[in-house]
Amino acid sequence: MIDKGSMSICPLMLIRVAGLPLTWLDQLSDRWPDEIGHADSRKSALMNAFDDALEALPVSPLRLEIYNARKVFFQRGKVPGPGLRSQLAGQPDVPALLQLLQMLEAAEQEQVARNFEQGYETAMQREWHTLQKAASETSLLRALLFASHDLLDRLPAFASKHPRDFDKKDRRVGLALLRYLTRAVTKTSPLSRFTTISVQAIEEGNTSADMPDLEKIQVTPNVALLPAIYEVLLREQAFTRHLPLRLNPCITASGQSRWLYFDGDQESFQQLEQHPVAERVIDMMLGHQRSMPFSVLLGKLVEQVDAGAQQLELFLQELIDLGLLEWELPEKGLSPAWCGNLYQHLGFLQDQPEAIVRTAELLQWLRVVARTIPHQSLEEARRAQDETFQKLQHFFGENHSVMPPVSVEQVFFEDVEAHAESQIPANVIENYVKDLAACWQERANGVYSTMHARIFSFALRTIEDGETYDFLDFCERFISENPSETSPLPSTSKPAKIGALLQPFMDENGTYRAVVNGLFPGGGKLFARWWHLFPESQRGKLKNWNESVAFPWQGWSNANFQPPTPAGVLEVPDGRTDSGGKRFLLGHLRLLRRGDDVALVDGITGEMVELTDLALEAFSLRPPVMQVLWCLGVPYCSLQALVHTQMDWDIKGDGWRSRRRIEYGTLVLMRATWEIEREVFAAIAAAKRDADRFRACRQVLTRLGVPRRFFARPPGEKPQYFDRDSPLLMLLFGKLLRQDRWPLLLTEMLPVPGHALVKKGEPRAAEFVLEFAL
Repeated sequence: MIDKGSMSICPLMLIRVAGLPLTWLDQLSDRWPDEIGHADSRKSALMNAFDDALEALPVSPLRLEIYNARKVFFQRGKVPGPGLRSQLAGQPDVPALLQLLQMLEAAEQEQVARNFEQGYETAMQREWHTLQKAASETSLLRALLFASHDLLDRLPAFASKHPRDFDKKDRRVGLALLRYLTRAVTKTSPLSRFTTISVQAIEEGNTSADMPDLEKIQVTPNVALLPAIYEVLLREQAFTRHLPLRLNPCITASGQSRWLYFDGDQESFQQLEQHPVAERVIDMMLGHQRSMPFSVLLGKLVEQVDAGAQQLELFLQELIDLGLLEWELPEKGLSPAWCGNLYQHLGFLQDQPEAIVRTAELLQWLRVVARTIPHQSLEEARRAQDETFQKLQHFFGENHSVMPPVSVEQVFFEDVEAHAESQIPANVIENYVKDLAACWQERANGVYSTMHARIFSFALRTIEDGETYDFLDFCERFISENPSETSPLPSTSKPAKIGALLQPFMDENGTYRAVVNGLFPGGGKLFARWWHLFPESQRGKLKNWNESVAFPWQGWSNANFQPPTPAGVLEVPDGRTDSGGKRFLLGHLRLLRRGDDVALVDGITGEMVELTDLALEAFSLRPPVMQVLWCLGVPYCSLQALVHTQMDWDIKGDGWRSRRRIEYGTLVLMRATWEIEREVFAAIAAAKRDADRFRACRQVLTRLGVPRRFFARPPGEKPQYFDRDSPLLMLLFGKLLRQDRWPLLLTEMLPVPGHALVKKGEPRAAEFVLEFAL
């Protein structure tokens, strides 16, 4: 921990580095004339000529026509047609106006258009050739193994054909490749080799350029397969006989008959009518620290209940199906080693029926393929993925199960750790954090997400000051009533730790700056996902950073990989997090209101229960009660709290508005943004040829003040990189416009290529993950 007075900084930073260098973008652009500048000068000259003509001519029909033409030109930029020019031909008093109109017509219809079209065709051919060269780029092709086999198969034919012979399918392949290429250059969210990660100690400062350019590649089977594999195993007595059962963590005492249950799809509250055998089961489990092997529990029931063993076994299975009892699975699926761990567990089983043997063989196959793919050729790795996919289909078919909806590209995931050379001194990193901490202290009060606001508003109406309220009762009421009220809240809870995603850069004045891409509750969230790639020496520096209880519910996703946390765990139905520390039960959890604040406390000890979510899965993808738990237990921390009061739009004209860049000290809190409706691009839709559309696109974007490099996205989509100097990228932009999904959101690219501060051979787009405590 780096101590900076009242603030401490996590000693490690995670650097997420784009898979391809920024120089790739320069190969997809050309120099074009400043048509807008020329047009503005011509417009000024023509307006002066109109004014001179109006002053020189007496009141007459011609003067009225010139007046109207001037008005139309001023408002809509429309140059008068040949009718006015023919009338001016016989007027010696206005030669300048006639001459300018003739020059504008000639420039518009002949020379400018012809030269522009020639330049467009030349640039387009060159950019297609650039894409064809990229079709053999090793990092890109290896990344496509885990993204798109269809595109991978089509690239050889695309690369071998001359661009002038392209048909519609070839162009579609090229544009698909262009999307992946620009993603690998500009995006910093890790995905295979499209983005790699590097972990470094902040105090190391500038890392040496002499360090070896080594990569650590780990391929891991998709853990989404694990619940379906468990479905096969849980049918086998050889697997379940000695497997522990645990009592639902909502049940905390004898006589309780209500609990929360999640079956993998639906979440519900269950209520058990009075049942003496079920009550006996609850008492037994409570008397054995809430956990007991299935066979032991069954044996005790046989001894104490007047019923046959088979009947009681079916009854226990019914309690499992209802969620009163839960299997304690041998592998939780929160580690990249899940496949090997389960394989080893199966190897220790005394009985080995056919289904167990087949499952062990499948797990061993997955392990071996995952280990060998990084060392195989592209063709060999592709065959291994195909064979594995076929084996999975066969396995689930012969075991009468449904294979999870996993594509062949997603059977395995690839993580890549690679050294990156940071050119940022440690004191600059510390200054970023100081500015961010100061900005957070000055944030607006009462800024929450809509879900947070609904929950806290309901809690403040439901709970008296100083009182506690049962968490499960609160959730049942909240979900049942589904309140929409989001009354203003006076304060935003202070998180113990804050995490930030920063993109550092050096501006044109030589000043270190950074764009804040996002904030999140600290505690090691993003470090946890790639923990398995870190050297042991680096892990030790993070050991004591997280002091909160781990958020207890995670979906079956590789994005949720995380190490055990030492602080403790909150046990919830279907929860899989593990810990060597304190254990809290959901059934003991209560809400405590103190003034305008609401917090979670343990009903037995009175301890505050603050949660740290180490997973990358969005909380909105979790079951309803777990969403409420997340909002109440995980401190709210969002970039929205810093920019909320500065996000007003500036209405610029019909169909569009913009928002300026928001800055604080060395930080850019929000990039400049444009929101655009369909009518703004009407001129582009009316253009007949690609060159005309490209030209119209450039003119519209320039008039709106959109910079050369920008990102655009329609509603619900991820941003895509564009460059108005690239005919190929503007062709892709035109396809985006034709989707007819509005409004379109455009954002400036920042940092731009020349400002990059991280190198991996060549300058790369990079994002730093930092955490600090106030």
